[in-house]
Formats: sequence, structure tokens, C-alpha cells
Amino acid sequence: MSFKYRFILSFVVLEVIFIFLIVSVNFVAINNSSKQLIQEEIESNMSFLEQLLIVPISIYDIATLDNLVTNTKKQANINSIIILDKQNKVISKIYDFPHMSFDELLSIKQDKNISFSDENYEIRCKKIKEDDLLIGTMYLIFDTLASSKFIKENKTKTIFIIIIEIIISTSLAFFIGSRLTNMLTNLTQAAKDIGDDKQPIIPYQDKKDEIGTLSKSMNKMQIDLKLRNQELLKQKSELEESNKYKDEFLANVSHELKTPLNAINVISSVMSKNSDKNLSDKQLKNLEIINDSGNNLLTIIKDILDYSNIQTGKLQIQNKKLDLQLIIDELFTEFEPLGTNKNLLLKKDIDIKNEEIYSDADKIKKILHHIISNAIKFTNEGTIT
Repeated sequence: MSFKYRFILSFVVLEVIFIFLIVSVNFVAINNSSKQLIQEEIESNMSFLEQLLIVPISIYDIATLDNLVTNTKKQANINSIIILDKQNKVISKIYDFPHMSFDELLSIKQDKNISFSDENYEIRCKKIKEDDLLIGTMYLIFDTLASSKFIKENKTKTIFIIIIEIIISTSLAFFIGSRLTNMLTNLTQAAKDIGDDKQPIIPYQDKKDEIGTLSKSMNKMQIDLKLRNQELLKQKSELEESNKYKDEFLANVSHELKTPLNAINVISSVMSKNSDKNLSDKQLKNLEIINDSGNNLLTIIKDILDYSNIQTGKLQIQNKKLDLQLIIDELFTEFEPLGTNKNLLLKKDIDIKNEEIYSDADKIKKILHHIISNAIKFTNEGTIT
């Protein structure tokens, strides 16, 4: 579920919960208040009517009783009035109660002032006394339909208002959620464009709320990133320029060193071959050391040149037919004395079936040279094959 719909659903659910709680409390309060008012009205009418009836009942004034009963029914919400003397004989009545016959009502024995309830009626029975002496009984049936109808109408109106409130709240939540998610979507796209090294126009910078603050922060971030990128490009250019000069320097120095080293190697080699026994063994050994050292330096210089050529993309790999058997024999001849000095046995195990091999002989020889050199260096005993 998207953020927009989660926001709308959360907003509406909270709204419904709060409205339900408020309405429930309100309905309970209205019901209790209405019932209390009805009971107070009933008690008030009964007490007032009791005081009016004491004298006519005690002197058995039927005309006055009938007049009081008729006027009381017109003024109060009374459905029926029945007056009995102390022998439970009916002396005055107006009976319009539809849910119980007159005889059924009188058949209910009343030892105390017990009330009977119906949905829209309150049935009350009260003993009338004068100086603590029973002089009669009064049955009153109060019509509470008007009050109940008023409560029901209020509940119906309240429920209707709640439905309207929920519809308005949902619409408002949908509007706010849609607007908020659209803003966040636009800002997300702007952030993505910044990440893709584009220069988007950040929206909502004119707003004074949190969205405006976020937009201004993103705009500042975009400016800072642009300045940093420019600085990085400048530094990259400077580094590339510096590397270019470094590589050129290495290449030039290497070439300059190769010339005197080649001369040293040639002279030492010539002197070794044409000594005619005029040189002592020590001198010949020294010439051999000079020659080996010169060759090692030439190898290092070639490595530097290769590295420089790799950095500048100028390294050239020759693709010529080579004699792998010859390369391995030369390496074996070179390294066998070193292995012997460490009491290591070097063995050749070659299985070349007259294939024609094309590659760069110098590079292949250099790779194998490093492998065998490391093998001898890090092997203390045993055999290297």
C-alpha cells in the first residue's frame, strides 16, 4: 500500500474512532439525562397530584375528583389515571392505555410503590395516605413517547452528521494525502536527477513549511555537489597531467639509462670473452658480477618502461610465433644453479605436441621468470617442477 493510501486510511480510522467515542459518550449522557428528566417530571406530577387528591378522596367528592383527573390529563403527559378508594373501588378514571386491559392493570397486586416500565410508557402505582392512614390508591400511566421520539430523532440526526463528517474527512484526507505524496514524488525525482548528475530545478522552495525547508536543503545540496564535482574534475585533470609528466619522465630516464648500461654490459662481456687468461679469477668474477648487475638493471628498466606504457596505454604486445621449449630451457639454465644453492631440485616436465604458439616471447618469459623466482624464494626443501 502506498504512502498516500496509508495516510488516508490512518486519518479516516482515527477520525471514526474519535467520533465513535464522542458520540457514544454523548448518547449515553443524553439517555441518562433524558431518563432522569422523565423520572423527575413523573415524580413531580405524582407528588403534586397526590396533594390535590387527598381532600376530594377523603370526603368522597367524586365530581371534584373527575374534574381534577380530566384537567391533569390534559396538562401533563399522562395517558391514563385511575383513582381507587381505600376498599380498592374505582371512584374516578380515564383509561386509554392500549397495551393492557383495565382489569389486567387492577389485577396486579401492589404492596409497595412499584413501577412498571414499557418502551414508551411508565406505569406507576402510589398509595395515597392522610396522617399515615390509607385513604386510596392512584394508578398513573405516563406517556414517554414524545421524549423517546425526541431522543431517537436526535440520534438519527447525529448519525447523519457523523456520516457527513466521515465523508468530508475522507475527502480532505485524500486531498491532503494526494498533494503531499505528489510533492514528495516530485522531490524524489529531483533527488534522483541530482544523483544522475543532472541539474533539475528544485520545486516548492517558496513554501514556508517543512516541504519548503526540504526543498531549500536539496537546492543547497545540489549547489554544493556541483561545486565539489567541479573541484574533483579540476583535481582529476591535474592528476592526469601530473601522471602524464611522470610517465614521460620515467620513459625518458629509462631510455637514458639503457644506453650507458648497454655499453657497460657489452664492454664487460667483451672483456670476459677476450681476456686470454690475462685476468685473474677474481677479476673475471668481478666482470661477471658487473655483467649480471647490468642485466638486472636493464630488466628493472624494462619493467619501468612497461609500467609507463601500461599507464599511458602504449604497451604493445607482439604476436609472433615463439619456441616455448627454448624459453623454458633458458629459464631452467638460469635458475638451476640458484635451486642447487638451496638444495632444491628443479625438474622440467614438458608436453608440447608441435603446436604453433603465437604470443609475446619477452612477456611470456618475464611471467615465467617471476613464477620460478618466487617458487625458489619461498621453497625451503623439496622439488620444483
